[in-house]
Amino acid sequence: MEFASPAAGDRILDICCGTGELTAKIISRGFAGKLVGVDISEPAIDIARTKYRSVTFLRASADDLPFSSSRFDKGFISFGLHHMSKQVRRKTLMEIHRTLAPRGALYVIEYSLPEKGLRRLAAITFAKLDESDEAYEMLKTGSLDKEMEQAGFEVEKRVLTCQDMVQLLKVVKK
Repeated sequence: MEFASPAAGDRILDICCGTGELTAKIISRGFAGKLVGVDISEPAIDIARTKYRSVTFLRASADDLPFSSSRFDKGFISFGLHHMSKQVRRKTLMEIHRTLAPRGALYVIEYSLPEKGLRRLAAITFAKLDESDEAYEMLKTGSLDKEMEQAGFEVEKRVLTCQDMVQLLKVVKK
């Protein structure tokens, strides 16, 4: 949350929110703005609704968001993009771009590929064995930055963590 620093009055969209774990972190920081979570899984949304009654949770596909343009100041997506095919990921990024206000920010938590050594091998092996083919391809080709740029975002900040195998990105709507 220090990376994103949600401010009072922000309108925030948590995309691929699942059961609301990232939402809980936003709430725990005393966030007092408008917070909406979306996920394609109805059972996950039901759990999130039960746990966090002050938040609006909707069942929606990330590539077809049910919101008007420029509705949110900030968006969050945590380990959701690597589950999508390249085509769905591209459409999702375009939808997020559409729903963000001018100069709105998207905060992404996603896998990263270390430059060399055992950590690189570990990241590739993990993506290949534990995740989908989409995760492996996105990680191996490093396509995420280009896909975000094609959707109209500019990478403003990147922080590597977890032995450089996870990246925190702040991308801003151009």
